[in-house]
Amino acid sequence: MPFATKIQAPGIKALISSGYANDTVVARFREHGFDGVLMKPYDFESLGRSLTEVMGR
Repeated sequence: MPFATKIQAPGIKALISSGYANDTVVARFREHGFDGVLMKPYDFESLGRSLTEVMGR
């Protein structure tokens, strides 16, 4: 089920950020309403790449 913000604002773009690669929400992020994943720890370059990728969709 998508997270509440996506239900209220379906056009919003959302990334999930986690330090746990084996997290089920991270593994199936699209099923949970997220548009991308940003794994921790991250730097400005990887944040920028993730944001550019998600905003381009």
